[in-house]
Amino acid sequence: MRSYAISISCFLILISTLPQAHAQSTQSCTTTIITVNATGGNVSPVGINTGGTVTGTFFDTSFASHGFKWANGTGQLYDFPGAVQTQLVGINDLGTAVGTFSNSDGSQMGFTLDKDGQTSQFSVPGAFTTVASGINNRGQVVGSSEPFRADGFTGFLKTGNTFKTIQFPGAISTTPFSINNAGEIVGEFRQTADAQGQGFTFKDGKSTTFQFPGSTFTELLGVNALGDRVGDSITS
Repeated sequence: MRSYAISISCFLILISTLPQAHAQSTQSCTTTIITVNATGGNVSPVGINTGGTVTGTFFDTSFASHGFKWANGTGQLYDFPGAVQTQLVGINDLGTAVGTFSNSDGSQMGFTLDKDGQTSQFSVPGAFTTVASGINNRGQVVGSSEPFRADGFTGFLKTGNTFKTIQFPGAISTTPFSINNAGEIVGEFRQTADAQGQGFTFKDGKSTTFQFPGSTFTELLGVNALGDRVGDSITS
């Protein structure tokens, strides 16, 4: 089977807790080729751990999604058993990846996939849609959920089998994307259905908004152990 390859490049740091000299030094990066064992389609890398294992989603020519893990030059597809769609996103340094799968009725559930191939699925109580977005080395998972035909997403933090709601004050939709080992969560929220998204951080019960200067839309997508945050924005 042919492998489809793409190039990935580094993100620019939007905000840093470290001195400016450190933030500038991290902007230098190299390019790596990611391939998976599949015929045609698109490779979308999303997560990477310190061991260099990459996780993401492969979209085949029929637009169906499949998770993949790539390490040591080889990428393998992964489909959650019985699912019609599978996506992998983050992966921690212990080799445990997190993702979301879709059922034939349109519902979605989160799951973890450890380095030995063992899975554990989960769903926020009462939710029709549970989307997992990130995982840290403590096994804490963040993501978002909504009941059937809801107007917006509600964020969650999963620790063991316990779910905690993550909701930016006054927002109708909150979407956490990443969590670091210190428990800092980053993501995007919207105040109204028509509003543009804004980035946020959440730690120790305190929420802080972040909007890239001059932008009309901002989302924070990742945070590392040093507190450096990455994301994207749209300027008018």
